[in-house]
Amino acid sequence: MNIIGLIIINFFVISVESSHFRGASFSWAPMSSGSIKVDYRISWRRSDNNHNCDDNTIASGTTNMEGDLCSDYDCFLLEYYCTDYSEVDDWTSGRNTLYINPPTSKFDLIFDGNDWVVASGWSLLITVDLTPRLDNGFINSSPTVDYPPVVNLQYGCKHSIIFPIYDVDGDIIRCRWASGKNECDSVCRETYNALPSAVLDQNDCKIAYTATDQVGLYPLAIQAEDFMKSSPKVPLSSIPIQFVVNIYDVNYGSCDTGPTFVSPTPDTGECFSVDVGEQLTINITVTGITRLNSIETTSVIGMQRSAVTTWFDGVSYYMSVLVNWTPTSEADGQDHSLCFSARDTNGRYSDTRCINIPVGAPIPTAVERNGTTNSWNIVFDRTFSLPESYVELPVVETRTGSVVFTLDTGDPTYVTYFPTSKNMHVTFDFAFDPTEDYYVIIPEGLVRSIGNCPALSLVKESSFWTIEIGI
Repeated sequence: MNIIGLIIINFFVISVESSHFRGASFSWAPMSSGSIKVDYRISWRRSDNNHNCDDNTIASGTTNMEGDLCSDYDCFLLEYYCTDYSEVDDWTSGRNTLYINPPTSKFDLIFDGNDWVVASGWSLLITVDLTPRLDNGFINSSPTVDYPPVVNLQYGCKHSIIFPIYDVDGDIIRCRWASGKNECDSVCRETYNALPSAVLDQNDCKIAYTATDQVGLYPLAIQAEDFMKSSPKVPLSSIPIQFVVNIYDVNYGSCDTGPTFVSPTPDTGECFSVDVGEQLTINITVTGITRLNSIETTSVIGMQRSAVTTWFDGVSYYMSVLVNWTPTSEADGQDHSLCFSARDTNGRYSDTRCINIPVGAPIPTAVERNGTTNSWNIVFDRTFSLPESYVELPVVETRTGSVVFTLDTGDPTYVTYFPTSKNMHVTFDFAFDPTEDYYVIIPEGLVRSIGNCPALSLVKESSFWTIEIGI
């Protein structure tokens, strides 16, 4: 990728009280107008006067700001709407969107400054390439990610940090440790080397770590990148994820006696597809052997939390909160995340869970067929991905209503899929009687939608699923 050199305008970065940065993440997508939309989460120390946040701040929609996102031609002030905060862990976190009109098809964006939580300078790099993709001719969108600013890991215990990274194009996603001044500045792994025993699974974008380092705060910097399936070595884009790991120790209980999420709390990675204007309610319930202190969330702009409910059943303590969200048109066509964790009064934390909430995920529909008697092209109204399990296509004799032949759509001898061309080719290995009429039953789930909450394809009800003998 041709990376254009950057001129970083440092005097745009506002310097306030030290050690106040708590991480950030960025993603981008092209707009029909030719501009790009940059979505970001940015987090700061809550006790810093510039970044105090409470329920009133969230409800009023008041914005805070600090720093600039810069390219080699301009800088953009990073305002944000506070969405979440933690009194115990002392962080404020919020989201916002920038719209940028780029003068060139390939460029970088950098957010940099000073005063990481326990280090000095920070820098986050986003690479943008707006040239048409070689595989489908469309403009790429970067992966998307949203993650809490602070992850709490108990000393001496095994942990897994799973990043909720999604890609609307259905590309291969890989993660790597950030490297070099522009990607990570003072917290690069090759120099800062925080949590040296942590192992990053690049393909699954998760970190395995046994917390044996000294109790304290450790900033981590990750880059997430997307790759075409036809060219899995050259990244289409690169986006940053930076956050803080807090290693803590308690004198009470073992590794498996902290707060635990119970039903109906969603599992990590669970998917909830929702349309614009449709209300989604997520129930988060946690239990523990000691009293529970809080449930903390990292949420989307506009999500609302109910009052916390607590109870004791004679054996265990419980805490529950409802998170409600009705997406607006601004959220349409995107993957969103909700992350959450819990803490008890002894200072022990649960695991951190993140769920996926795509809004307005388009579902492919079979709308047309063309071809001869035994050879068909089934055409869909949009690109699609292959199903996890293949369905059968029954061929029915019209006069008797009997199934005379069944085609296994997972058999590559007779079925070929062309997802980016929006069609599939099928061959019916059957000798049709020219004196009879036949039709094909096209079931739902022939293919599935692109994305991380895939929906099964639909079928347009029409007489064109009949087999025309001799054509």
